Amino acid sequence: MKALQPGTCVGKVFLELLIVAGLWACASSQQSFQTQSDRIAFSINGTWEITQSNPLVGRKITYQVKIIQEGDKLFVTLKKPTGEDVPAEGTIKGQNVEWRFSYESMGDLSLGKQPKPETRNVQYRGKISKDGTMRGNIFLQDRKGSSWTAQKISKQECSPF
Repeated sequence: MKALQPGTCVGKVFLELLIVAGLWACASSQQSFQTQSDRIAFSINGTWEITQSNPLVGRKITYQVKIIQEGDKLFVTLKKPTGEDVPAEGTIKGQNVEWRFSYESMGDLSLGKQPKPETRNVQYRGKISKDGTMRGNIFLQDRKGSSWTAQKISKQECSPF
């Protein structure tokens, strides 16, 4: 193993390769660390108060949702004004959240038409802000509707993983 000893040509090359590999590993770990710190990941478990802007009626509606997060899956329960719970499911990916549910509508209630029940799809799409609030838009049948903001109201704080 005389060739790998300091002072030999092979030993110098080997030492230089070790230094370069070490510098590369250090730079890679710093880049990975910076990438991790740039991402915002929150546990959004808890009860949230949603304020929904409704431009059609010119007022805001406030209601609560309970969110249970299991990994990247969300299980959401919305409280209707009647007190009825509406279950929804969704996902969280980084700062982006979405959940959806369907409901039966009476359909077209125009005068003289026989109403036909229709399934309506509702989707909430939003983003978690650095301050722990959420905001986004509601889509009905894939058409953008009203906007919403959410503030966590349960005692648990929105905290980074």
